[in-house]
Amino acid sequence: MKILLIRPPQIRWKYEAKRIGAPIGLLSLASVLRDRNIEVGLVDSAVEGFNQEREIKEGLFEYGLSDSEVEEKVSSFNPDFVGIASTHTSYWEQQKRLAKLIKRINSHTLVLIGGHHASGIAGYIARNVPEIDHIFVGESETSLLRFIASRGGRVISGQREDLASLPNPAFDLLDSAHYTYKMSHYGIPRSKNFITNVISRGCPSACDYCTSSQIFGKKVRLYPLERVAEQINLIQARGFEEYVSQDDNVVTWPRAYRSRFFGLLRESNMPWVLDGGLYYSMASPELIEKLAENGCYRVFLPVENPNLDLMHAHNKYRNLRTSQAQNKKLEEVIENLNRACIEFYLAIMIGFPGETWESIKDAVEFGRKLKSMGAIGLGFHWVHPYPFSPFYDSSYRLVEASRRWETAPEYSTFIKPVFPINGVSLEEAEQYVNEQFENINRTRTLNNSYHYRQSFV
Repeated sequence: MKILLIRPPQIRWKYEAKRIGAPIGLLSLASVLRDRNIEVGLVDSAVEGFNQEREIKEGLFEYGLSDSEVEEKVSSFNPDFVGIASTHTSYWEQQKRLAKLIKRINSHTLVLIGGHHASGIAGYIARNVPEIDHIFVGESETSLLRFIASRGGRVISGQREDLASLPNPAFDLLDSAHYTYKMSHYGIPRSKNFITNVISRGCPSACDYCTSSQIFGKKVRLYPLERVAEQINLIQARGFEEYVSQDDNVVTWPRAYRSRFFGLLRESNMPWVLDGGLYYSMASPELIEKLAENGCYRVFLPVENPNLDLMHAHNKYRNLRTSQAQNKKLEEVIENLNRACIEFYLAIMIGFPGETWESIKDAVEFGRKLKSMGAIGLGFHWVHPYPFSPFYDSSYRLVEASRRWETAPEYSTFIKPVFPINGVSLEEAEQYVNEQFENINRTRTLNNSYHYRQSFV
């Protein structure tokens, strides 16, 4: 039996930097399948074809391997199953096109899909995309093995996995030469290559605009530390020289576990970045000192929005009671980061339903102030209601009709507004924010809240 796992090409708008990291979810599936003596292949179209771009409509570019290149790889491997990664809404068209391509190559190949986006629209896929045979919802290691044994069900629900029982991700499928500074979305790396990794699942914050707690649950699950040490060794054996942690809510981990994780990274002698987010409302001076002592040189600071009532409405930063407390805590954390010589980059979320033109301009000015306090980059992230999030259920009906994912998924990138704003068109609002981004970051390259690479050059 042979299974080929594929990450499709991805998209970016003109001036928007590319965002790419290691496909850890696919690597975890690959290792589970290998443990059952199933032959596994990986085609990471977005990484292998990173430098191949084609304009698919005015101002919109697709990057990744061409259809003919993917067809050649699929035909050569001749799989029984193809698993498609459906991580993000923005490249839904590429996911559908890949499924159709697989069926044209061999109509008997079973096409599977899973990930955050597919989990949120499983019913839609079952009704509207006949080329996709089976849809996996949630975590899929165990459910994929059960499916292979039984072949049952169009929509297959997963379970919360015990990370201690899973093998380490199949890092040997990665080529470190691919992951150069050009792929970094967190600023210029300090090494010739880098790897993104995740050693936890689950998020207790449960912000309603995020799919993480829906996919992985609110309870944080962690790989045992001895397994983390193994993963770091495997990563270095593949030639990776810099580690980027994309774990969410590191501040909520047990202190002893967190300290040992930091220590393992220090012992590896790899420079490392906390890209998953340092939640400032819970970041103590001691935590920041520990980060610095253990080799962390850069962190992502997800400020989100200066309107604390708005944040509370979306289940964020509830431990901050007043705007004064918010500002004081931010200033304290930034001062501690600067003192520890840890670089930081920021994100401001804008464009929530009901926001006014004035509130968006206020958020921009708030970001300008924070940037002046030492941030190496500031991004503005237009909020989107992603399928599988509570925010989607409550707000998707408010999205501008021409920017909905069913017909225009390319607008589901952080650089594009989708909710109407009183007193200004979406095009005018987007242009204003882009201009302010250039002015604040002193760059002509527009990035969203996670795409900072070119703004640092």
